[in-house]
Amino acid sequence: MLAVTEIWGWAPLIALIFLGALATINLEILEAAKVDGATEWQTFWRVTLPILSPVLLLITLLRIIFSLRVIDQVFTMTGGGPGDATETLNFFVYKTGFQFFDIGYASALAYILMALLYAVAYLYVKALMRRV
Repeated sequence: MLAVTEIWGWAPLIALIFLGALATINLEILEAAKVDGATEWQTFWRVTLPILSPVLLLITLLRIIFSLRVIDQVFTMTGGGPGDATETLNFFVYKTGFQFFDIGYASALAYILMALLYAVAYLYVKALMRRV
C-alpha cells in the first residue's frame, strides 16, 4: 500500500513533466526521421528518447531523493511494520534517535544519508554535463 500511495501521489507530476517535455520536441525532427526511412520504433529510440533523456534524468533524481525522504507515510500507515518490513532509512534514523534515544548514532546515520543524496545529485549533474 505504501507503493500505491507513492505512485498515486507522484504520477500526475511525472505525467505533466513528460507532457511538457514532449511538447517541446520539434516536429520537423520527427518528420526528418520519417523521411529518412526510420520506423516509429527507430524514431522513438534514436530521436525522441535522446531528446527526453535530461527529463528522464531529472525525474529519476527527484524520485530517488523523495523516496529516500519518505517517513510520514510509513509512520502513519504501518509504523515500520510488520516487523521492519516497511522501514525506510529516514524512519530508521527517527526510531534510533527518538525512540531508542541513541542521538549520536542517529546523527551519524543522517550524515550518511545526506552523503548518499549528495552522491546521487553529483552523478546526476555529471550525467547532465556529459550531454551538454
